[in-house]
Amino acid sequence: MASIVEICNAALINLGAETIASLTDDNKEARLCNQRYEPCKDSVLRAHPWNSAIKRATLAPNSTAPVWGYSNAFNYPADCLRVLRLDDTTIPFAVEEKAILADSTALDILYVSNISDPNKMDILLRETISARIAAELCYPITGQMDVAKQFWDIYHLKLSESRGMDGQESFVGQIDADTWLDARK
Repeated sequence: MASIVEICNAALINLGAETIASLTDDNKEARLCNQRYEPCKDSVLRAHPWNSAIKRATLAPNSTAPVWGYSNAFNYPADCLRVLRLDDTTIPFAVEEKAILADSTALDILYVSNISDPNKMDILLRETISARIAAELCYPITGQMDVAKQFWDIYHLKLSESRGMDGQESFVGQIDADTWLDARK
């Protein structure tokens, strides 16, 4: 069973720091992990449409219409970190202040959700979050800016690896050539 503490401890081990038993421990490492875990997790989740974080929802308009430009506003689902697309790709829309503006009476959306349970995350997603935490905590823990830069590089490599593996689990469908491409033959 994965836990937030295990994700943080993986980062601390990579930094050569003492591990923690809880985010509420009375030490520097626990306080830093407690402060940075959620923002790091949210940033990593927003950085890619992770398969383990994708959800679908049907939204009804809220009671306050936009002042101009669109006929309705739709509040984000409570756990929405990023709107990926509408099911009906012909509907123009805009995202403003955690709401989707559109000329529609209902919206079916695909979005990245804010996963709170690490057990619902893919292992590579958990490792990427851990790498982000290590990068952010490196300087406060080690005081070495050059080492902190190396941990940011490691984070970006882990993010790239994880995105690649995650992307291989989705079927995009057949890409059909259009008449412009056919004309070039």
